[in-house]
Amino acid sequence: QRRFADMWTPLLLCLLAFAATHADNLAWKPNTQYEYAVRARTMAALHQVAPQYVGLVLNAKLYLQQASNNVVTLQLHNAQYANVHANLSQGWSTPIPESQRHYQPIPMSNKPFQLVYKNGVISRMVVSKGVPTWELNILKSIASQFQVDTQEENLQKSR
Repeated sequence: QRRFADMWTPLLLCLLAFAATHADNLAWKPNTQYEYAVRARTMAALHQVAPQYVGLVLNAKLYLQQASNNVVTLQLHNAQYANVHANLSQGWSTPIPESQRHYQPIPMSNKPFQLVYKNGVISRMVVSKGVPTWELNILKSIASQFQVDTQEENLQKSR
């Protein structure tokens, strides 16, 4: 029995090493579409004077599919925003009732874009040529939420 184990151990180790090196970006299942609810808010205030805040809230749906081991395709749909001008007694994170939100559509192209990963870190973002800068900035802010550097690929030494 020892000879059997001695014979198969190197093969199993090779298979495990192969699986580990080819599981670069399998955070999502292939051939599966994921749907995310995107909710964002940006607020400004002189809260030391009064809890009066101004800003906007954004809602959208985001669809994601894994295109290959290192590439995911994303598409934003039904993006809308509402202006906020309100007293938020508990600060910027105070819930704002839906009845006080008057959503308007954001005229986005809704074109798919891709994130290319290298060692689990986003190395490139691919968008259609005609996407305006303001829309690109929204897409970048969403893409940043999918940036998780678990391998310390972009580790910066503190001073």
